[in-house]
Amino acid sequence: MTVRPSPRCYPREDSEFAHDVAAAISSESGDVDRVVITLRAKYPLARIAVRDPLAEMRGEQEVWYVYRDGKAIVASQVVAGPASIG
Repeated sequence: MTVRPSPRCYPREDSEFAHDVAAAISSESGDVDRVVITLRAKYPLARIAVRDPLAEMRGEQEVWYVYRDGKAIVASQVVAGPASIG
């Protein structure tokens, strides 16, 4: 029996992306490379980072960090800091 990974999807507020990730994991039997290929048909920048097994507790599910745009924060989401006073 294959244990399905536990995905952590970014951006978190994109429920459609999270649904697509779950569907891809199911249809591709949890094969990370095939899941990425499936996701990239709709999300060309999609990327999955598998959490290092050393970070997991014994018996814990494998965790995948799944990025719709290739990273957790895109440039348009960055808020400028305070202006420097010269």
